[in-house]
Amino acid sequence: MDWTENQQCVLCDIGGNLLVCSDDGCPISVHKSCMGCEAHFDDVGNFHCPYCVYKQYAAEASRLRSKVMLTKKALSTFLEADMRDDNHPEPVVETVNKEDDLHQKIN
Repeated sequence: MDWTENQQCVLCDIGGNLLVCSDDGCPISVHKSCMGCEAHFDDVGNFHCPYCVYKQYAAEASRLRSKVMLTKKALSTFLEADMRDDNHPEPVVETVNKEDDLHQKIN
């Protein structure tokens, strides 16, 4: 029998008053005193082990990164549309190339 089957702390192998991770399929049971960090409880009081909390935040960060990229693309499209005039379907952007300006002044 391994530690996942016999309600013992994954860190000290002793039973007792254990925090049991509430994430689906997570077998982690640990003493609060063995954790070495703050225990994480959700809004309804369910314990989540540090690994599952990490997975949740990493998934949220990935989702937000995707959302930021889509928002950045929308902003770029918006700004490009703002720089167009009635005669130009493409953005009108003035650029200055210092080497060309210098070359034209010399010639």
